[in-house]
Amino acid sequence: MKNELSYGNKEEAINSASLGVFTFFAGILCQFSSNKNLQSFGKTLAIGGGLATLAELSNSTQEIYSQEQKPSLPTIWKSKYKWNDVLQVKVSDPIFKSVYKFITFENLWKSLAPSHFANYYNLSQNNKLIIDCGDLIIRGLLDFAYQYELPVHFYDDYKAENDPEFDNNNGFFIKNKKIQILNTYKDFRSAIELNYGSADIFHNNRILKDIPLKNMQVGDILSYKYPGVGWYHAQMVVALDNENVMIYQGNLTEHGGDPTPVEKRIYKIKDIESKEIGRRFFVLGVTPDEIKVRRWRFSYFDSFFRK
Repeated sequence: MKNELSYGNKEEAINSASLGVFTFFAGILCQFSSNKNLQSFGKTLAIGGGLATLAELSNSTQEIYSQEQKPSLPTIWKSKYKWNDVLQVKVSDPIFKSVYKFITFENLWKSLAPSHFANYYNLSQNNKLIIDCGDLIIRGLLDFAYQYELPVHFYDDYKAENDPEFDNNNGFFIKNKKIQILNTYKDFRSAIELNYGSADIFHNNRILKDIPLKNMQVGDILSYKYPGVGWYHAQMVVALDNENVMIYQGNLTEHGGDPTPVEKRIYKIKDIESKEIGRRFFVLGVTPDEIKVRRWRFSYFDSFFRK
């Protein structure tokens, strides 16, 4: 069956979020932690005091700038829907020609995850995308939310790093007591990918939650922690049955080198339980300490909904 949204797609949908052919794939380990050096985007503004939150920003900037001097802070996109909003989907049917069903955006994410992530794979096959594991997972979420005008809010719950806070309504973030302006969606996406990664996917319980393996669904994440400091990996689940799971993943070259094309693999679920799959794709043959199934907290994102 072919699904299409009755209200249509966002007029300016980005290429990396467009719906592609349903393709299954998987890959090998991304030797990756989320301790990244943040690049500056656009104009940087200093603020006084400690590390401010986004909610405190207007007060902080007002203390420094007069009304004439106060900078205009951009918005990346305004949320039009919540993840738990229900939309009507037109479904092509060979007998009834077309029928309508109702689905939340969260369930739309699960339905479209295979084709959504297949598009990144197709871009990689055409030498248009190289990416590491954590960035692929995060990009998939952000591109989907941007295309369908849904809220996202990243907040650091993994205290090893104290990453900045990001919200789709705010075209800026605060780090090292400075406001950094983000002028475009790509700036916003790049800043989040530089600050958050596979270690955050494993540890951050503010924006993700654990799911029992038996309850794993399409759109969930396989998250790995390896012995030592900074060894993590993440894979997107795109299909599964009682015995097998299919995943998409980004990666790095050996010993934490450069990003690679998107990869594909099919696993036995029993090998997840025994941690065998983690040992197989790790270049040094080390068994992971832990494998989790993780799911985005869409209700948390909805709590920051503002039109």
